[in-house]
Amino acid sequence: FEDKSAFCCSRPLGSDHRSSKWHRSYDRTGLARRGHGDLSSEEGVKKVVDTIKTSHESLDCLIHCAGIRFMNDITYTPGDGLSKLEAATLSAPYQGWEKVFRVNVLAPYYLTAGLVTLLGAAAAQGDGKGSVIMFSSPASVHNHQFVPIYQTSKAAVDHLVRIMAAEFADFYIRVNAISPGIVPSGMTPDDGTSNLRLAAKAPAGRAGNEEDMVGTALC
Repeated sequence: FEDKSAFCCSRPLGSDHRSSKWHRSYDRTGLARRGHGDLSSEEGVKKVVDTIKTSHESLDCLIHCAGIRFMNDITYTPGDGLSKLEAATLSAPYQGWEKVFRVNVLAPYYLTAGLVTLLGAAAAQGDGKGSVIMFSSPASVHNHQFVPIYQTSKAAVDHLVRIMAAEFADFYIRVNAISPGIVPSGMTPDDGTSNLRLAAKAPAGRAGNEEDMVGTALC
């Protein structure tokens, strides 16, 4: 990482233990410059864009992997009846839509849009630079009961990738998405209650890990 820079952006610094752990490991990375940002607000996204554009002339890779999820407060089991279905469907927190879309959709859109000139400058250098990678989810195309806010946000990410890939193609800026399956995370804790219990049914017979994500991104 000599002479390289990295910015780790999520919710406010310290609210995510993984990003906090990454920041604490700075001295071992060899990075010349480091930074962080808050993607939960318009002001935070603008600050990240301004900071990067002030200190950099090009951007090799932009990875959007920050994400949040809201569960419905009430769940429905087939056979419960229409009144229970109505209550479960309406229990999606109204403000949750805005909060999830701010981080999962608006932040990737405005970060990419704000940094497109730097991505284009990197792409002009060749060697696969100027790449945008977004993280989606199988939930964007499959029904996962009563997480409609998260599912809809990831469906939006899927289409955003297609839109930006087409619009940026003239400048050789690549836009792709990774859609992980079952991977331990803050959303999928290893506590016996999450989807990790289904990992053995995956083709690999196990859950994914950080190495799988890194390998896919580097490909």
